[in-house]
Amino acid sequence: MAMRCAETKTPCDPGALTPREDELYMALLSMLEYISINFLSNTMDREIILRQRRSGLLRVYEVLSEYINHKRVVWRRPNAYRSFEMMVNEHILNSA
Repeated sequence: MAMRCAETKTPCDPGALTPREDELYMALLSMLEYISINFLSNTMDREIILRQRRSGLLRVYEVLSEYINHKRVVWRRPNAYRSFEMMVNEHILNSA
């Protein structure tokens, strides 16, 4: 579903997700957060990540930004997925 939203550039509606879809979105964002943490700490090759995944990462961020904000409120964790957000804002949007 996340990839379908990214392909059509349709923002995710957190209230319309099934529990299974919610679980899959959290798994996707956990993976992206892991990549982002390593990207920001220079333990992954930034040039390769940006060259190979720039547009896809931006699209995923755009369609899941409402979902990310929803999770931050529900979990009362304002920094949830912050590394992914920082990578997109500081290294993808600013370098486009």
